[in-house]
Amino acid sequence: MGARINAYTTYDRTVYWQELPKEHLEKVFNMEADRMENLVLDQKVLDTERQVVGEELRLGENNWYQRMMADRYTHLYPKGHPYQVDVIGYLPEITAFTTKQCQDFYDKFYSPNNAYLVIVGDVKAEQVFEYAKTYFGPIKKQLPLNAKKTEPDIFSFAPDIDEMAIDYPVQIYSYLIPAPAVGTPDYYSFNLLRDLLFSNSNSILNNSIVEKGNMAYQIVSGSDDSRMYNNVATFDVVMQAQMGNAKVKKYISKEIYDIINEGIDQELIDNYIKNLETQQTFSNFSNQSIAGELGFAEYYFHDHTKYNQALETYKTIKPEQLTEVCKKYFNPENIKTINLKPAVE
Repeated sequence: MGARINAYTTYDRTVYWQELPKEHLEKVFNMEADRMENLVLDQKVLDTERQVVGEELRLGENNWYQRMMADRYTHLYPKGHPYQVDVIGYLPEITAFTTKQCQDFYDKFYSPNNAYLVIVGDVKAEQVFEYAKTYFGPIKKQLPLNAKKTEPDIFSFAPDIDEMAIDYPVQIYSYLIPAPAVGTPDYYSFNLLRDLLFSNSNSILNNSIVEKGNMAYQIVSGSDDSRMYNNVATFDVVMQAQMGNAKVKKYISKEIYDIINEGIDQELIDNYIKNLETQQTFSNFSNQSIAGELGFAEYYFHDHTKYNQALETYKTIKPEQLTEVCKKYFNPENIKTINLKPAVE
């Protein structure tokens, strides 16, 4: 049909997507309804997919940074936290899954009352709703899922290690900061300050310790906007492994204390928002990007009209709000770090 098709899984959801000529839209409805209702799962299918996931895990292990992240992840969350296990899982568990376990998961979660459908492009809304009724309407709905969630205490997270050995000739200060879940009161303020301080290419710390100070190679942000639960954001300051790197920690603390004590410039916020508006304008030329924004809003806010919520909210945030968020989340007195150093042979 000339289509592109794929899928991905995050901490909270699995997304299947297709990009195709509009004349084949009904065929995709048929296929997706079949995927939701008629799974044929036997040992041969399970073994094949197990090999695929296992190979993906092994590919990650061949990359020193991905291997480090996987090793570090096991130390980030307390027992019982929803994100205690990383998305891809662990090979011993994957090899132990049975067809019954997978079928039970499918039977519980794959149903129309536990899914959102997003259609973007040159289509007629009436026709889309008719297809949805025709193909998904007859599918048996599962029992209502328990939507109640117990929110972990955001400030209870603490790594159970403060040092780690890595098999690569760099040193990393890994900053671990509690990050609020989507929709919580501090969510947008935290994300804005995170980008202004660490994540953005023009961020305060990228400018001062990477671009101008030459104290680090780069800062790698591991913060994820799409988390249903409170979680841990990671910021890896990657440096040459050498004596004297402790000064980098002191410099980062100083920059954070400057925000706490003196605030943050409105101009910095305005420039970031302008950049964000430009990015969003270009991304809106992509059906896939638009579908992602609409799906995110519907999934997390149960309201697809909030697709532009982040940008609109950022415009209302004042510098003094970011100062309060800095005191609450980024205070150097409370920040946890892991020192990653090359293994000694």
